[in-house]
Amino acid sequence: MDELQLDLFADLPDEPATFVRIPSSALPPRAAVPPRRKVAPITVGQGALIEAPAPPPNAPVPAKRRPRRKLGFRRPTESARDLAEACAIAWHGHHGGGRMEIPVGIVATLALLPFRGDDLVALEGWILGLDDQQLWKLYEEVWALRWIQAPHLIGRCGILSQWLEQEEPDRNLRAAVRAVTERAIQYGVLELAANELPGNLDVDLMSWMVTSLRSKGAREGLGEYHTPPEVCDMIARVTIGGMDEIRPGMSFLEPASGTGGMVRSMASALRDLGHDPADMLWVMVDIDAIAVAGAAVNAILWELGGNVAVIRGDSLAEGDIGNRAIREAAEMIEHRDRLRGTAAMVAAIQRAERMLSLAKAA
Repeated sequence: MDELQLDLFADLPDEPATFVRIPSSALPPRAAVPPRRKVAPITVGQGALIEAPAPPPNAPVPAKRRPRRKLGFRRPTESARDLAEACAIAWHGHHGGGRMEIPVGIVATLALLPFRGDDLVALEGWILGLDDQQLWKLYEEVWALRWIQAPHLIGRCGILSQWLEQEEPDRNLRAAVRAVTERAIQYGVLELAANELPGNLDVDLMSWMVTSLRSKGAREGLGEYHTPPEVCDMIARVTIGGMDEIRPGMSFLEPASGTGGMVRSMASALRDLGHDPADMLWVMVDIDAIAVAGAAVNAILWELGGNVAVIRGDSLAEGDIGNRAIREAAEMIEHRDRLRGTAAMVAAIQRAERMLSLAKAA
C-alpha cells in the first residue's frame, strides 16, 4: 500500500505519451470555439464543420405543456437538486422500473443537446412538440453526434444510451421517458446546460440524478456518498493553496471520482485563478458504471478540454489504472479516426445531418 498513490489529485507521469500525441485534428480546434452559450462546431475529420442551429422562434409549443419553472436567482445547485428529484418522481410515478440509467440518460442527453440559443422557450417547445418516435430518434442522434466529437468520453456512456436500441419500446416505457423529458425541461435542464446562470458549468447535475434515483442501501453497498459541493469547493481551495506552481499540462487524478464532484471544484478553482482547465490532463476513476458515464458527460458540459480520460475500475486493486485510462482514451480516438471515410462514419454523419434538418424544418 505504501507504493500506491491515492492522493486526491495525485500526479501522473509528466509525459503520458500515448495521450498527448493525439493529433490536434481529432478534436475541435480551440480557435473555432464560439462564445459561451453557443455550441462549439463539431469537426468531422478535416472536412466542413457541422453547426447546430437553434430551432426557429416560431416553433410550436404543445397546448398541454406544463408551465416552465423560472430558475431566476436560485443557486444552480438548488435548481439541479430540484430537477433531479422531480425527474425521479416522474420516472417512478409512471412505473419506469428499476433501470435508473434511463432517466439519468434522458437528462444527460438533454444536457448534451447541440442546440443553443437565446430563445430557450422556443427550443423547449420544439422538443416537447416531437412525437414519441421523433423524440426517441432525437436522443439517438445526440449520442451519435457527440461520439463524433468526443469518442473517448461518449465511449464510456454506453449504459446511458443502450435503452435507445430497443426497436419496439412498450407503452409504459414511452410514457415514462416522455414524463421525465417534460419534467426535466420544466425544471430548466436546458437553461442549466446553456450557461444561462452564473457558474452553472460547475453544477454536477449527474450526481444529483444518481443520488435521487439510487436507493440508500444501494449507495451504501457501492460505498457511494454524495459530497456536498461546498465541501468539495473547500477541499479544492486547500489543495490548490498547497501547490508550489500551477502550469499548463499538469495532470490530475481522482481515484474515486463518482460523477466528478471534486474535479468540478478543482476546475472551478483553477478558473478563478485565471487558469484554463482545458490546458490540464484530467483522469477520473470509479467502480460504478453509471457514475463513470456521468463523469464523462460532465467533462463535456464543464468544458474540461480534449485531454480527459474516464474509466471504470478499482483504484485500490490496480495502481496503474490512471495510465490505462489514458491509453484507452487514445485508442478510442484512434478508432474514430480510422472510421473516417468508412460507411459507418458516413452513415453517422448522415444521421446527424438528418437531426439538424429536423430542427430546421420544425
